[in-house]
Amino acid sequence: MKKYSKEEQKKIIKLYDNGKDKKEILDDYNISLATFYRWKSKFSQTTKENTKKEESMKENTKKEESMKENKPKKETPKKQPRTKIKKLAITDDTELIKQKLKINRIKSPMLHQQINNLDPKAKLITTLYTGDINNTYYSPAYIAEFLNVDDTAVRKTIEEVITNYKEKSIKQCNDIKINLKQRK
Repeated sequence: MKKYSKEEQKKIIKLYDNGKDKKEILDDYNISLATFYRWKSKFSQTTKENTKKEESMKENTKKEESMKENKPKKETPKKQPRTKIKKLAITDDTELIKQKLKINRIKSPMLHQQINNLDPKAKLITTLYTGDINNTYYSPAYIAEFLNVDDTAVRKTIEEVITNYKEKSIKQCNDIKINLKQRK
């Protein structure tokens, strides 16, 4: 077996660190597995880096433990119970069915376009009411409580949006009728 200088040993291990297959290295340089591992433990960058990382992690763990031991124990304040918001989503099945049917009749890309053009508060009210969030329909009373606004303001916003939508739909239908008559 050939004797390799330290420089040559380092180069061989560097080949391994750079991704060359261990078996190829053993065959190319005619070295034993034991010799390879001995050189690797001496010169391998990955081994040294891993060792350094492990040492720093151990040091950090020791520091954290000593800090925990030296800290005086504080009394943790008792957690306040969460206040539950009364969910006023529509619970009456008949009312829910009526709302869903009413909304599903008017749901269309045009309605969504109109909703997107609203101010943020009106957009949120309409989106909650029409079931566009998680496909859950919320009552005006729930929306009012959630937004901390007056129930009548919520109902008024919803009515305005629906009325405006219906007016635009009627106008669009009339325009289509006029276009069809003109084509004939």
